Amino acid sequence: MSSLVLSDPRQGLEWEGRPSERSVTWTEALESAAATGWRLPSLAELIVLLGELGEEVPGRPRAGATFWSASGSPFAPPSKVRAVRWQDGGRLTVLLLPKNDRAHRWGVRSARAA
Repeated sequence: MSSLVLSDPRQGLEWEGRPSERSVTWTEALESAAATGWRLPSLAELIVLLGELGEEVPGRPRAGATFWSASGSPFAPPSKVRAVRWQDGGRLTVLLLPKNDRAHRWGVRSARAA
């Protein structure tokens, strides 16, 4: 992970400068985020970030990358969680993945007061 932080002042959030390079299970993503002072984003937070990433962002993901969220679904068993796939042209797809599948982690936290 990079020490660079992406700021989202409208939502009052800071994001890791780039997502994890390798894909991990949901539990691994949750634990590694917490161990480094981050958390997994909600589905809504993740969609806003990915939907607003400009071409100039150094940590911009590659097309086809899938990212874990902390959001489950009321219509699915607790063994599944929502994820977002970043596609060509910035198109996003929400998926429901088993927690033992693999996707990338992109940590978020509340912005620190200046």
